[in-house]
Amino acid sequence: LQRSGLTEILKSKYKITSAYAIVFCAVVEQLSNFNHTGYGVDAPPCCNSGVDDEEELFETVLNYSSRGQGFNLVVAENIIEEDCEEEWKVNQETLGIFLKRMISLAGP
Repeated sequence: LQRSGLTEILKSKYKITSAYAIVFCAVVEQLSNFNHTGYGVDAPPCCNSGVDDEEELFETVLNYSSRGQGFNLVVAENIIEEDCEEEWKVNQETLGIFLKRMISLAGP
């Protein structure tokens, strides 16, 4: 899906007006170019977990691909690149960060 098609989908499928769709598309554009800005993640340090703050860790492993995948996490990688053969290796660190972030969203 091209970013240019987002506005039409937001209007037709979700009944979101043009003004909000334009803001949404602007945010997606900013996020997709975040790595070029040189800014660090904006997550405030957590009161009790310091370096292991789930939101900040999640932001460091979140990737953006303009080749149609959009935002993604590399939780597993294909370690065999031969003819149609697949063997996947799980990235335990990324998976752990993802799970910690999901648990943190559940609240106290």
